[in-house]
Formats: sequence, structure tokens, C-alpha cells
Amino acid sequence: MRYDLFQIHAAWGPRQENAEACARRLARMLNDVSDVHRGFAQMVVHPDWGRSRPADALPRRPAEIVPFLSPVRYYDEARKRIIVGSYSLDASAHWAGSRFLVMAVVAGRHNENARHSLLGNRVSVLFRILEGGKDEDATALAAVKPIMLALISAWEPESASAVSTRHWELLRAPAGTKPFVHGTWAAYFAPGAAEFSLTSLGVTRRLPDGGLLWCATDEALDLDNPVHLGAAAAMHAALARK
Repeated sequence: MRYDLFQIHAAWGPRQENAEACARRLARMLNDVSDVHRGFAQMVVHPDWGRSRPADALPRRPAEIVPFLSPVRYYDEARKRIIVGSYSLDASAHWAGSRFLVMAVVAGRHNENARHSLLGNRVSVLFRILEGGKDEDATALAAVKPIMLALISAWEPESASAVSTRHWELLRAPAGTKPFVHGTWAAYFAPGAAEFSLTSLGVTRRLPDGGLLWCATDEALDLDNPVHLGAAAAMHAALARK
């Protein structure tokens, strides 16, 4: 049976926030996604390699989340001391048929390295669906955009995207394509983001925060549907030129 991996990723630059603020954002996100994918109710926080804490169920209340946020420390040359530069958390859920949901959070980073999306503040959710499988797989596929919107609402990122592994495999990446662009079929750009040429295919709309959401389709992505595939390919080509 064929499967697909979907990743929803949000990223932003330097923004100093303490553990309590990060926990409030995560709790808000979890509350918004609790009914759209069963995996969020089953998530277990990965043990922190720097502590002896065992794996435990991911709580939902901000005050209960704070102890699970691992402080990431670095040496501040100007102040000549070690300080907390950000907070991280990794959690996952696994259930029947090799299905899984993985979440990774890095937030509160405020030094200049946070300008780089791979080093900076970010939240990502990755899950697998079995195509043609159970009803829960169709439900999970339909959850991609609600999860993406929950990430945007809770974390206020500069950009966000949804990537399909199957879409990635079907595309031929133009020379110079940024790796994080390849396979994208839904994207968000915060207010003030640089303008670029949008393809006439797909669907665009402004979110309440003024940011732009651009998707290949308003429906659940079906890469066996030539209309969806054409719109996703055109969108990818536009993003690759950005």
C-alpha cells in the first residue's frame, strides 16, 4: 500500500520569550488541533538527554508544559556568562499500521543565529498516511491545513509550509531550488513579506493577521487528481523562483 509523509513547518526569526510564554503558545496550538488528528491526544514527550526524566504524556495546560521545555543554553560573550537562549521540546505518537505523528519545537531564541530557519525558532509536525487505507487516513489528510492554521495562529511565524513527500518525488527540482521549498503545496507569508508573482492556479486568501495563505487546493490534496497536481506544480515553480 502506498503511503505519504506530510510535514507542516513554521519558522520565525529572533523573538525572546520565556518558558511560560512558549508554553502558552504550545497549549493554544494543542487546543486548536486536539480534534483534527488523533495523534495529538496520544503524544509522549521524548526524554531529555540532559536529564534523567522519563518519557511522559504531553500535558495540555501551560503550567504543566513548562517543566517539559528543555532550556538550550549558550555562552553570551558580551555578558561573559551562560544564558538560556531558547527552549525545545520533541514529542511523538505511534499507533496501528506504522502510523505516527512527530512534533518538534524550538522557541524563544533571540540571538542573530535565529535568522536562519534551520537554526532559528520553528515548530514542525510530521505524520504518515496510508493512501487508500482506513477512514482515519482521509481524516488525517484533511487535517493538514487545520494544523497549519493552528501553528500560524499560536506561534505567529514569518512563514509556514506544508510539504508532501509524494509531491516531492513527482517533481523535478529546478537548479538552485531551496531544499525547504521542494514538495510544498501550501504556504503562508506573514504581513510585510516580500511580494512575488503568484500563479493563477491554486487558492489564496488573507488571514485575520493580514498574512497570505496560498494553497494548491482548498480540498484535501490528491496527487492522483490532475487539477491538484497541476496547481501544486505551478505553485512549486513560483516558490522556487522566489
